[in-house]
Amino acid sequence: MAKRGHDLALDGVRGLAIAAVMLTHGAGVFVPSPANDWLLKWFRYGWMGVDLFFVLSGFLITGILLDTAEAGNRARSFYARRILRIFPIYYLTLFGCMLLISISRSARAGAPLQGWKDYLAYLLYFQNWLPLWHGGNLPGSYLGHFWSLGVEEQFYFVWPCVVWWLRCPSKVVRIAVGGATGMLILRIILMRLFGPGVWYLCLTVTRGDGLLLGAALAGWTKQKKRISPLAVASAFSVGMGFLVWMSLTNDRQLSDITAGRWLGTFGFSAIALLFAAAVASTRIGLLRPIWEAKPLTILGKYSYGLYVYHLPLWFFVSVVFWRWMRIGPPFRTRYAVPYLAFLILADIAVAWLSYRFIESRFLRLKRYFEPSVSDNVLQPYPTGTEVTPVR
Repeated sequence: MAKRGHDLALDGVRGLAIAAVMLTHGAGVFVPSPANDWLLKWFRYGWMGVDLFFVLSGFLITGILLDTAEAGNRARSFYARRILRIFPIYYLTLFGCMLLISISRSARAGAPLQGWKDYLAYLLYFQNWLPLWHGGNLPGSYLGHFWSLGVEEQFYFVWPCVVWWLRCPSKVVRIAVGGATGMLILRIILMRLFGPGVWYLCLTVTRGDGLLLGAALAGWTKQKKRISPLAVASAFSVGMGFLVWMSLTNDRQLSDITAGRWLGTFGFSAIALLFAAAVASTRIGLLRPIWEAKPLTILGKYSYGLYVYHLPLWFFVSVVFWRWMRIGPPFRTRYAVPYLAFLILADIAVAWLSYRFIESRFLRLKRYFEPSVSDNVLQPYPTGTEVTPVR
């Protein structure tokens, strides 16, 4: 059976996405001041890294689904391989945090899970729907970033059935673009009914644009159609142009993502289009060296662990600092910069250890769940062998 080759450029995309996410969460260790306002503003824009993860995941997953549409064991292969990649460190982290919550007052304060509904939601990957029973809010928590994993897992559950039913890449493109358009329309309707809020940030039906545009890009490439640099530049310009316009008219919308109607409607669509262009640019030879830069590809290789571990790790580090030295964030800039660097390096170390001693052992089991597709059906798909959820 033909093997998919690993694509370093896509590791670079993951690396950029996880760097952006860590910086936006790292902004909280700074005491805001006029001197660092410009820096923190750029850090806070990093929340968009999650959307870049979404586009990349939709691209990779849909390519694999189209490749294996004729496999007799396609469902068993797909879901077993996703479970081996996603579940081990997710549940390791979740159960570890839940244990600490049960015995530690500090852990409970940092992740105030309120009743059995919250626990069950995290266990079943429905944590992104917490606003439905929390008054439209997503409770602040060092488990809060798991909402994006919920979005992706729900996509992984439904989207394979759609792709395997369609089987035709051109139909996948049409359905994906239609679905992304439908999400935009739904956001406009809900925004008029309920106004801005956290709900549109994390619900699968309002935040799946990136996944679907990534899927559309995969369907396009599977038709062996050339990706035009002009088309990529045009999509990038439209997405970036809309974000620049928002930054000039109401900059707060980009740093406080629940602050305005434009971001919650057309803004998410523009971001998805921008990042679809970014992923498409990895297929253009002149731009590949940028994406294959060593710092980005290293971060990209360990991006899933970096994402899963970073907020719980950073929270417990802050607890240790406070108990041992009676100091803790936020800090003035001259102290916040080295403190954030320490947090990021600690996260990299933990993610490396996790990949080396935990994740890689499960990944080796994926060889028992290869799709049973003959060589003349499965074509090499140059998007990488590992599909890292959101990360």
